Amino acid sequence: MNQTEIRWWRVGGITAVQGAITLGWVIYNLYLPVLLVQWGFSQELAGLLLIIENALEAVIEPIAGDASDRTQQLMGTRLPFIIAGVVLASALFMALPALVILGNPRAAIRWLLPILAVVWAVAMAIFRSPVLSLLTKASPQIQLPLAASCLTLIQQLIGAFRFTAYGLILSLGAPFAFALGTGVLLGAAAFLRWVIPPETPSPNPSGEERQFPWRVVPFLIGTSMGVAWGVRFLMPTVAASLKPFLGEQTPWGMVAFSVAIAIMALPAGKLATRLGNQTAMLWGIGAIAILIQLFAYCPIFVILGLGALCLSFALSLVFNGTIPFVLDRVPTQRAGLGIGCYFGGLGAAMSLFDILILPQDNITIVGRAAFSAIAFIIAGGFIARSRRLRPQTDTP
Repeated sequence: MNQTEIRWWRVGGITAVQGAITLGWVIYNLYLPVLLVQWGFSQELAGLLLIIENALEAVIEPIAGDASDRTQQLMGTRLPFIIAGVVLASALFMALPALVILGNPRAAIRWLLPILAVVWAVAMAIFRSPVLSLLTKASPQIQLPLAASCLTLIQQLIGAFRFTAYGLILSLGAPFAFALGTGVLLGAAAFLRWVIPPETPSPNPSGEERQFPWRVVPFLIGTSMGVAWGVRFLMPTVAASLKPFLGEQTPWGMVAFSVAIAIMALPAGKLATRLGNQTAMLWGIGAIAILIQLFAYCPIFVILGLGALCLSFALSLVFNGTIPFVLDRVPTQRAGLGIGCYFGGLGAAMSLFDILILPQDNITIVGRAAFSAIAFIIAGGFIARSRRLRPQTDTP
């Protein structure tokens, strides 16, 4: 792209959809066990469904990203594909509470509830990669970490609700909560359509632009799986280290930690534009691997608080950098497939984690900290090795 400045309205549209996706998942994860129990299922089924949904995302995300690339080439926009996914996901989201309210849990229809839940998750996977690939139309390559910092900001702020606001959200009632999530998603999609209008399609993209560099896929998947497993071990480690000091207020400590990551996202994005995204990610991963050990061994609350601030900045460097890392490795014309491969690896990692890892209560805090550091270092290895591949440049 020819522009040299970030188009913040476009970034705002992408961020709005990312925020709506995060809010939808927060509501879904809080209410699904409740709805399942109301219809005679066990709460454990919610965990099984999550494993299935993550496994399906591993397949759906790359397919959806590739389809959106083809839509972009044919029509000059990914929006028809995105809007179709948003409408489908919105309809299914409202169908979940409607089925519980209007249906009969004693009839065979009761099995529609877990089926609808899985289909909704698939629908959400259809448009995430296409939406995030639009960052190529909102920012020049060098400033992508700063643009992506807005995604980290909104994701961490909304995601923080899961630690303390479950009572408030559940008090809203399923119809209102699901309607709220649906309205936010539809409004965000409409705003995205307004700020990123269709463009004239490129009828004859060069062969280099059409061809996807499949050799980068192992690096994308390895990075995503390392980051996913690292975070899955890191968050319980931080919570466990704070619990002796905060007790029942530990969830509020985790809210503060998530908010700190959100606040640090913008300065981390600015630093990454100066250092270079991959360099910033590697520095962040090195800092995480060291700082997480502090939470396993240090018994001093003040030092843990300072460590949490430093850790939040390091995590922001990594979170901000993931999408720009992908976009730097694939041609702009194939951004959807590239991001789809990354999120496919993320879904596979989440599914495998829940299958292979014992309940984390059975793992010591020292073990969790060590596993988190190892996972992040593995991700850093894939990032460092990917430098040998020819980086992609912006297409005019």
